[in-house]
Amino acid sequence: MEKKEEEHKNEAKEKLEEIQHDLKLKIILQRKRLLRRLNLIKLVHQRKRNQLKQHIMDVRRVLTQSIITAEKTGDTQNCLNALGNESHIKRYCSIAYSSDSESELECKNSDNFCYLCCENEFGELHKDERNKCIGICEKSHDKIYDKKLEEDYRLVNLTTIEISVDPKKYERFIS
Repeated sequence: MEKKEEEHKNEAKEKLEEIQHDLKLKIILQRKRLLRRLNLIKLVHQRKRNQLKQHIMDVRRVLTQSIITAEKTGDTQNCLNALGNESHIKRYCSIAYSSDSESELECKNSDNFCYLCCENEFGELHKDERNKCIGICEKSHDKIYDKKLEEDYRLVNLTTIEISVDPKKYERFIS
């Protein structure tokens, strides 16, 4: 009986050890699963954190660019030098508005050039200087435009004079 009891104890002990071993394995597997989930959660959180950091950096960059643009003080002479010269206007607009093709095209239109040039040269914080620039530039633009109109008018008059010549005077040359 003692042997049976001892065998029974040994069997119970072995079953207990087997159960403990199985529990240890289950605990280890459960820990690994939880650690993997925890690492995934950390990874997702880190990605969101990085996106927020990137968003903050983008906002800072935009704000910095806005401040720089608003504080910009340029030179009216840049606008005046380009007036009347299409290649200078195109070059100025291509450089000043290289990142904004719509504004670049609008700038290359000589009627809009003074406003866009002065707006580019002087930021929002320097509105008085910008308005002075626009006034000076528009006066110069008007003078150049008026000269072109006078030249065109002279050409039209010359053509009209040539056309209105009496053909009888030149009949002998025509025959």
